[in-house]
Amino acid sequence: MNENVKKKVITAVKIIVSLILSAVLTASVLGAVAISGAREYLKSDGFQEQVKTADLNELKFKVNGQTVTVNDYVCQSATKFVEQALESKYSFASMFANVAVEAVLSNDIVEKAIKEEVFELVDYFLDSDRDEAKQRIENNISSKDNTELDPSGAKTPEEAVKRYVRSFVIQNIESTTGISSDRIIVLFSEKTVKNLILISVLLCVALVAVNFPNVFNALLYGGAVSFVCGIAIKIAQSKFETANEGATDLIGYVFLKPLTDAYSPSAVKAFIAGIVLLLIFAGVYFLFKKLNNNGTQTQATEQ
Repeated sequence: MNENVKKKVITAVKIIVSLILSAVLTASVLGAVAISGAREYLKSDGFQEQVKTADLNELKFKVNGQTVTVNDYVCQSATKFVEQALESKYSFASMFANVAVEAVLSNDIVEKAIKEEVFELVDYFLDSDRDEAKQRIENNISSKDNTELDPSGAKTPEEAVKRYVRSFVIQNIESTTGISSDRIIVLFSEKTVKNLILISVLLCVALVAVNFPNVFNALLYGGAVSFVCGIAIKIAQSKFETANEGATDLIGYVFLKPLTDAYSPSAVKAFIAGIVLLLIFAGVYFLFKKLNNNGTQTQATEQ
């Protein structure tokens, strides 16, 4: 293999490896941005205030193809569940169950329980022990085996509502995403964000090393990665709006809309970073080309 062919093969291999590293780097950066953004949003004062001021008699969601308000659905479902629990435990109480439970589970009580449970669910997904969640995954323990999610073990109707809400939300998240709650805990943990950032840094170093001695080529790949990240965020935001067209009164849209909007600054930063890296690359490329041409001309003049 002559020298020219060898150089072309090495160049081709470097390009292929760089493209693979860039693709993985893009995924790592997007993962870190998405998870850290979600964690910050769910822990923010803005989200907490939105939950506290939300009118659950107005917010709706779809269940079995029908649109119902959150309060109505939980009131009806939880009331029915507690009635059945009372009847199964105390047969003599069946004639009084309906009146007693409805008296206790007023709209205000249900709304308060739901909102409290929302905050507890946020803590559950974001602050649960990551190692314990991984252990449950390894032992094939599902959320259905968690006795704390079983409303029948509640001591009061209010606690039954909270457990019902938690169980309902977790099961819906699992069925919608196809991911178990424990895997979500692992995925959205702070350690996962740190791992993704570390992987991104190592990939950047690898990208520079692969392109040695023409390390400035890494600027080109870095700029491309930044642009792709920005475009991916904008595409995700657009898909969210399209998927929720005509459903802006649903609770999922109302609470997720601020989160999707919160990623806009990250997209802007990605585009700016991409432009800066590409401009630096172009500047360096033309500078070296000019210096190389000047050197060639000088040698020709001397000869």
